[in-house]
Amino acid sequence: MARALIATKSSKLFRKHSDWFLRNDTGQWSLLDSMGEQLYALDTTLPDVTLWLVALMKQVRAWGFDYIKLDFLYGGALKGKTSQQHATRSGVS
Repeated sequence: MARALIATKSSKLFRKHSDWFLRNDTGQWSLLDSMGEQLYALDTTLPDVTLWLVALMKQVRAWGFDYIKLDFLYGGALKGKTSQQHATRSGVS
């Protein structure tokens, strides 16, 4: 299962782009546990991740949706090693 900013290990997104996910200081993926399910957060500082997210939202709009409710957005603010050395929870400094 993939959600806007997080995904499970079994998701197509994680299997195809495991390098797009946050890691901790030891190089392991940053994990969340939600209702017994391990979740992995996208590194939103990666240009490819940003492009993928933009394309995803364009596709959803192309399907005709005018309103999109997104859950689990906290995944974009989790601590972890990002591609940007000076990334903060509020953006890249």
